[in-house]
Amino acid sequence: MIKCVYEDGVVWEDMHPKIEFAKKIFSDVFEEYGVDFVITSARDGKHMVGSKHYEGAAFDTRTKNIVSDFNGVKKFDRFKGQMIFDEIKRRLGNGYDFLDKRLNKNGTWRDIQYWHVEWDPK
Repeated sequence: MIKCVYEDGVVWEDMHPKIEFAKKIFSDVFEEYGVDFVITSARDGKHMVGSKHYEGAAFDTRTKNIVSDFNGVKKFDRFKGQMIFDEIKRRLGNGYDFLDKRLNKNGTWRDIQYWHVEWDPK
């Protein structure tokens, strides 16, 4: 069973089978690292023209909940986040675009941080 939480307003209907497969991979890896898997967007929301979201071939997931305890304080754990990202990317294989949307192009941290995955075989 896929352990997943949907943020309020997420529309998860008629999703591409390859995205259902990706959701299972995310769920497994997040569970292995003890992190809640939260989908923040799928067919809902506003996206770029031509976005795979509108085809049911993409979703976004929360990353701010990837935390560890540092001397009694829960803080975002970049190292754990990178390990999760790398493992998901390895398991997804070819045909997926998996993007880390936590950083701006200039290397600074965004206010809203998430990962985006889409089925886009080339």
